[in-house]
Amino acid sequence: GDVEKLNFEAESFDAILCSSALMWLTNIPATLRNCRTWLKTGGLLAFSCYSESSFVIPLVVRACAKFGISLPNCNEPLGTRERCRELLQEAGFDKIDIRTEQFGSYLRRNDSEWQWKGDSNWIDPRGNPLAELSSQQLREIRAAYESEIDALATDQGFWHEITMFLVMVRK
Repeated sequence: GDVEKLNFEAESFDAILCSSALMWLTNIPATLRNCRTWLKTGGLLAFSCYSESSFVIPLVVRACAKFGISLPNCNEPLGTRERCRELLQEAGFDKIDIRTEQFGSYLRRNDSEWQWKGDSNWIDPRGNPLAELSSQQLREIRAAYESEIDALATDQGFWHEITMFLVMVRK
């Protein structure tokens, strides 16, 4: 179910697990407060999320900014260890363990992971400004994006950053 629409009695769960989905919610602080309420004393909340520098998202955001388009980074709300910790503390958690895992790799020009996906694949709970652009504007942004990739490429290829935070907290 949609965690933002669910309602459970206080202290209903021993554990709440969420894998790479919190960043898709429209109100992360409220969800974390609800999770704390729903957990039994000593209960575990565990989730994973990505750094704000993960994937090619920052490059698309920068390319759009060159044309005056403010594109949200879906990983930004939980995108640093500090932001994760702050949001959890604001929700009332104090036993916080955040671990960092690096899954990045080098990609070549023909690898599909870095290639421009256009407006149809930009997903963010705060909206998709790309869906409203003309095909000419999208071509210009794509060229700026590919220029960003080319500027970062080495003999090994382009470093495709994927940093994940593994978070565990107890009530």
